[in-house]
Amino acid sequence: MVAVILVNWNGYEDTIACISSLQKCVDKDFFVVVCDNGSTNDSVSQITSYCQKHNLQFDTFEKTNNCRPDVTLTNGHVLLYQLGDNYGFSKGNNIGIQFASFFHPEYYLLLNNDTEVEPDFLCRLVEFQRTHTEYKVLTPLIHYYYDKHLIWNGGGNIYWGFRKYHFADQNESVVPKQESIPCTFITGCALFFVPELLDEKQRLLTEKFFFGEEDFEFGLRMKKLKVKMACVLDSVIYHKVGGSRKSNANKTGYTYIYYLNRVIDLRSYIPQWQYPLYRMVLYLSVIRILKKVYKMKWGRIASFICKLNNDSKHMKGVSKECFLNVVSSESNKVQ
Repeated sequence: MVAVILVNWNGYEDTIACISSLQKCVDKDFFVVVCDNGSTNDSVSQITSYCQKHNLQFDTFEKTNNCRPDVTLTNGHVLLYQLGDNYGFSKGNNIGIQFASFFHPEYYLLLNNDTEVEPDFLCRLVEFQRTHTEYKVLTPLIHYYYDKHLIWNGGGNIYWGFRKYHFADQNESVVPKQESIPCTFITGCALFFVPELLDEKQRLLTEKFFFGEEDFEFGLRMKKLKVKMACVLDSVIYHKVGGSRKSNANKTGYTYIYYLNRVIDLRSYIPQWQYPLYRMVLYLSVIRILKKVYKMKWGRIASFICKLNNDSKHMKGVSKECFLNVVSSESNKVQ
């Protein structure tokens, strides 16, 4: 059985649509753990009402120190796990994995709640892994939801601290007629993996970063451990890309957090003698983006880079408190 982990934060419309598409899978040998990450709207009641209205096997739980689920799973079972707080993407998924681990699934799948799936996507992932056991992590081919012939990505590769997606923003016709393509980077949007990759606390993702970077760190870690990963090209899902960030798309705080995460992360993976060079190359890229995208004045660009450099030198991660403070302060500045 596959444990499918969805993290919901105020996005019940997308979550319900995702659950609905999963219920159409040709093979229902899975259960769904919906981790509600402290939603401040009526997500919990809306998801509950949907499951009841459509007669889905459904149970609810609240996060406690001794939450051990006492339920007999059926195919397609939905478990709504109320976390009571916003733990971010990484920790929210890890908590969902820990909860699902009580049922000893054969596989896990982290799936963005703003995705919808082809009916055969999951069985194709399972079949591929069972016949290619050397691959421990898989992803489906991810298309854009609003242009279903256009590919968002099919995994990708990491090169010296930078990533390049397979087939990004290309028509589906470019995809080769082969079963899979190797990867060293797989986005957290759809990450299928075997239980042996979990740590002693049944966690998969780093919790050093509240917002972003978790999948990049995962790729770096898997590459270092020589864990084989692949995109299964005949397994297809659709992603409503950027739906959860539309209202924040013009805020430089998110850009700052993105690069702060990356500089801190790479410190653990790039050889010490290469790290200063990498940081310099990255800063040049940041300067170009700040000037081109945000039309930022040179004085503010200098302040931005100085702060990024200073913060990255002493910080070991980016907490929720830091994230909220940066996003709030940056959004109030006049560009």
